[in-house]
Amino acid sequence: MMLNPDGVSRGYYRLDTMACNLNRMYLNPSKTDNPTIWATRCAVVQQAQQYQCLKIFLDFHAHASKRGGFMFGNHIKDEEKQADNITFVKLIAMNCLNFDMNECNFSDKIMAIKDRNGQSREGSSRVALAKATGLTNCYTLGFNYHSGRRINTLAPKYARTTGTIEAETELTDP
Repeated sequence: MMLNPDGVSRGYYRLDTMACNLNRMYLNPSKTDNPTIWATRCAVVQQAQQYQCLKIFLDFHAHASKRGGFMFGNHIKDEEKQADNITFVKLIAMNCLNFDMNECNFSDKIMAIKDRNGQSREGSSRVALAKATGLTNCYTLGFNYHSGRRINTLAPKYARTTGTIEAETELTDP
């Protein structure tokens, strides 16, 4: 679902119509000023805590300058959880031609860095909702839709029927 339809319809991809960066409002969204973020936060926290059925949170974004696809994940101090966190993204990279693992970031620095307007990423969905829910797998998935694609090298597929590794059919970029 799109959380900023009014802003996007006016060409404001990062800001809403009140010039507010909605992806920095997840720590403490206002029901009246940021209703879509407030409702999303409530729903995610309820699914994670009350129903205990949430396994992953993925926030989709278009990106203006990076090529291909990438994910930002959180830095988790528990080494086993951090390994799970990164492994999920690595599996995507192993299976998606346009996904670049080298552009992914899981550092603690990227969780708190401030943008040019002085707003911290601690208020972003992936950071704030991970803290609110304890969920390991909270990500921002970014893809650039406007300029060139980065092509990833995929591992050959394993053929279950023959038990052998078969060469991937050559894929071309249209």
